[in-house]
Amino acid sequence: MQNGIICTKIKKGGDANTRCPIERIGGPMAIIQTQRNHVRIYRSEPDHDLFVETLIVPNDGSNTYKCINVMPITNWQDAVDWAFEIANQMAHPIIVAAIGGESFLRRHDKKICDTLANLSDQERGELRQTAIAACASIMRDCDDQQVRAAIGRHKRLKEYDSSDFTRIVDIVSGFDQVITCAHILTETSNLLSYTNQDEKGLLLKGLGGLLIDMEELQPHSVDACGHSSFLRLSLTDAVLLTMEISGAHLLTVDLDLTIAALQDGRDAVNYNWYRDGAWSLSRPSFFRYIGEQALF
Repeated sequence: MQNGIICTKIKKGGDANTRCPIERIGGPMAIIQTQRNHVRIYRSEPDHDLFVETLIVPNDGSNTYKCINVMPITNWQDAVDWAFEIANQMAHPIIVAAIGGESFLRRHDKKICDTLANLSDQERGELRQTAIAACASIMRDCDDQQVRAAIGRHKRLKEYDSSDFTRIVDIVSGFDQVITCAHILTETSNLLSYTNQDEKGLLLKGLGGLLIDMEELQPHSVDACGHSSFLRLSLTDAVLLTMEISGAHLLTVDLDLTIAALQDGRDAVNYNWYRDGAWSLSRPSFFRYIGEQALF
């Protein structure tokens, strides 16, 4: 006994209180008795669980548990301690259970949507940056060799490989927002289509997913036609040079476009300079990370 709390291990499939539907939450681990109540703790699987819920057991025999608290799985012990503190004030037993990400989304989808809808612009920007960094980390650490090999196998990307993909991800993850427009997306879509049908479908689906977190501007082509570089660089490049992108940086492999952008006083860098070591992410003149944007 510690601090008036008796900890008792229980076996799977014990009395009626330890059978389904409780086992659906994660399977019984322990019952901890308090003076007037008890707390049921269900085991955590560190490789799968992301959150820990505190729930009140229904008294009508139904499967509808009332969730009264949610914490990240890293706060497991805090959740257990809090359940002990409130157990004697409750008329019904308390459950502390670990859940995975998919289960969390299913159970709290409305609350998540309401929370996102009420975020301030600053909070939304911070969340977007966190999401971009997380997705970039997943892509960068992808160990699927077939996915990585597709870069060098693509008809129009013979001079690049998976290391270039990693560099691009590192660059993009440093910015709050990626800006695009229909002209860029059209050329990107055409580029992705230069492959077999199976890969084409997967690549275009991936593009559609990326667009969710991009800001798409709608520049007027007629303005681009009036730029001095239009006849020399073509429409898409001229559009990039006329877009209202205050504070954004232009990243390209096109040397002529890079030079034209710099001559116009825009922040621009040629990716090949970065790849060859002529530029460094740590140099302030290359990319200013926080609060700025990247244009592709």
